[in-house]
Amino acid sequence: MKYNIFKRLLLGATVVAAMTGCDENSWNKDYLDGFEEPSISDVRTVELSVPAADYAKIAKLKANIAIAQELDAQNGGGDTYIKALAAVANGYFSELAPASKYAPAYLDSLQTANASGLIGLSNSSYLKLTYQTSANAPAQVAGMCASQAYTVSEQDYINAWDSEEDYVEAFTPSKKATQFVPGILKKQYPSANNGDYVVVTYNEASQDPVFNSKPAEPFVKTNVLGDAENGDAIEVAGVITALGNQGFLVEDDGGAMAVYIGSSFNYTIYKVGDLVKFSATVSYRASNSYNQLLPSSDITVAGNEKVTYPAAKAYTSAELDALIAEMVTAGYIATPVYAAVSGTVAVSGNYYNLTLPGAETAQGSILWATNELKETLNGLNGQDVVLYGYIVSKSSTKFINILVTSVSKGTKANALSRSVEIAASEKEVVYTLTDGAWKVASDITLLTADDYAAMGVRDFNTTTINTYLPIYLKNKFPYAQADDVKYVAYKFYDASIKATVMNCSECTFNGSEWVFAPKTLETAQFALLNHKWIWDPSVTITLTAGRNLEPAKTFYQTCTNWVYENIDKPNYGSESITSGKGYVTTYGNNEYYSGTSAYQGNVDLRAASAIKNSPEGVYDGMTDDEIVALMKKRFEQEVCPGALSILYPDATPIAGLDLLYTINFATYTGSTTYYKIVYKVVDKGQFEFVSCTWND
Repeated sequence: MKYNIFKRLLLGATVVAAMTGCDENSWNKDYLDGFEEPSISDVRTVELSVPAADYAKIAKLKANIAIAQELDAQNGGGDTYIKALAAVANGYFSELAPASKYAPAYLDSLQTANASGLIGLSNSSYLKLTYQTSANAPAQVAGMCASQAYTVSEQDYINAWDSEEDYVEAFTPSKKATQFVPGILKKQYPSANNGDYVVVTYNEASQDPVFNSKPAEPFVKTNVLGDAENGDAIEVAGVITALGNQGFLVEDDGGAMAVYIGSSFNYTIYKVGDLVKFSATVSYRASNSYNQLLPSSDITVAGNEKVTYPAAKAYTSAELDALIAEMVTAGYIATPVYAAVSGTVAVSGNYYNLTLPGAETAQGSILWATNELKETLNGLNGQDVVLYGYIVSKSSTKFINILVTSVSKGTKANALSRSVEIAASEKEVVYTLTDGAWKVASDITLLTADDYAAMGVRDFNTTTINTYLPIYLKNKFPYAQADDVKYVAYKFYDASIKATVMNCSECTFNGSEWVFAPKTLETAQFALLNHKWIWDPSVTITLTAGRNLEPAKTFYQTCTNWVYENIDKPNYGSESITSGKGYVTTYGNNEYYSGTSAYQGNVDLRAASAIKNSPEGVYDGMTDDEIVALMKKRFEQEVCPGALSILYPDATPIAGLDLLYTINFATYTGSTTYYKIVYKVVDKGQFEFVSCTWND
């Protein structure tokens, strides 16, 4: 148990600062077949830092993906290592995705591209690579970085509605996304693993369509609306083809006309397709240049039928200018026109308008917008859309009033309109596979199109993410408490592949602002072997002198333990490390076989102290210089390599490369002096003395 603690302490203290490696002379030409001593001009040591934009490239290199897949296969399947590699795109390596495994392929790609000063490096060259590293990415971050994207297809909607005719390309209150998306994903991703994520894009409407429900009795439509004039009292039997919050559009066999009821109208009890009967008076509204019906009796619903809209007329800006001019001049619009009007949504207070690009006069105005339509338009404010609906009337001298039937994002109008249209908005939702079932990932915060629009960007890049994401989180979570953590998924422009991908970051609120997961700069050494880069895990350990300082305390205690086990117990019958029988003192934390002291963090080379604290007679007849020389030799040849074998049992030689462990340490002879000792790994966990500067 103590051994494991010592090992973790030592590694934890040395990993960040230890990877400084060895010089060009550490190559051993005897290990290389056909090795030829290169000219000195071919030998270089290059220093390089990984640019922020290149981490995404590292995560997508085919060679690295193959390594991660092999690691997953070796560890029982799953995709743990694939996800960890994908998380490198966030800008850092980790324990599960270390630079030692994934930087070589990156360096090979730079060498192939003759980039970053790697042109012409010989097989005796080294590279010191500086990079960002962090703790292993949380499951949410790793999963989202490796996530898939899926857009619900028309066939998926058909399957959800269980009809090839009576369906809409949207989920609705009666056909919720959560009912059908899990099954869609199960079919689409049969080999998915628990913890996998998918960003699902689908359409969602706040109301249900009604499909061709037959009336209980034959319903005969009137044929009066085409000829009705101001002041006529008529009986109307027709179908509702558009619905607003103050009235609706009714169509019979003769034509169509808007029915105005006013603020008392409860539109939620009616549906598009309702077959209605009522008495009404035709009333001309001069300020809006149109005839409207004012009901004089109750409106009764006799059934419902499927509504098929005519081909939508896609107006040009010039045609809309001409139309408003005609309405102003003639003071009349003959009949509502089913149209597709393209423009930019402009919401201001209770006004919902459409800015028409290229139009000199005309502007679009939404007539009788329902709460659901307002919600949709609020979400699309500032975006380009196509409004489908009936041009019914005008307001003042520039607004064309449209009773909307549906909204489409973008600028391209469809020539034909499908049967049964409802106002729907596009949504992106993250799903994750949990215990074999796809569920909405409630622990992921996903930025929406509206979020990017508010920031004035299409996606993030290495610059904008650091500026905008903390502000977004502060606005999104104004009541966050210190140490709150959010996993934020966002679209990120990957410059290395010139494409936008999905990334995810772990962010923590520190009490005043949101910060990214901490990263650490590390430097590791790589060597060029047979024109391929390999990791050179040569290690430098710095043991700073001082009482109870790590990592010196752990290292020298391991040395003391080695002397107790290998010298004192077999030779002097020591039963306890504090027994004082042998070279280890009664404190149990220092010894005078080689002079190591875990308490002082140094190697004590005072001959007088060695004589005083060692078994009687072991140093008889020796001068002080001879005692010191003997202790140095024991430290070089026995104690220090013995401690390294305990602390680094998995250190393994690399063919063609000298794997070196360099230790900077202090001695005490009345004053403190620092030296450097070097060992080469010659077998697994076996270290051979190379040199020590106290011999210079």
